[in-house]
Amino acid sequence: MTHPAPQALSIDWARFALVSDYADRRMPRLIQYFEEDAGGALHSARNAHLGGHLFVMIGHLEQMRRDAMQLGALGLAELAETLETQVRDVLDFGDCPAGVGDTLDQLERRLSETLAAFREELSRPAQGLRTARSPTPQPAPQQSSPA
Repeated sequence: MTHPAPQALSIDWARFALVSDYADRRMPRLIQYFEEDAGGALHSARNAHLGGHLFVMIGHLEQMRRDAMQLGALGLAELAETLETQVRDVLDFGDCPAGVGDTLDQLERRLSETLAAFREELSRPAQGLRTARSPTPQPAPQQSSPA
């Protein structure tokens, strides 16, 4: 069964900004947790693939997809879902798992690219944007003009 090629690096920066506004100064730690969790899921998926444990592999790919979606890493989530579908096709239809290893390699590269983009976004100086937690500035008092 042929699967459509997933899109290139795609990040929903509006969703990322919402999470960042909510997480505030904890966002770098949240990205670090995502890196650890996604890296662990990828490593476990690779080991499951090598061991022929495809059901286990699906669980790790689902975890990565969900975590990526929460942060707005749509390209990463889409690629994880594509791989998940490939693995399900192997289980359901007896398709050859030959392309699964290549897609795992693509997933690893996409994860690295996504993490680099997240870090770059976090390293930018604040643009003075008001976040959901920022207080609303009070208007300047009106001065009366002499008549």
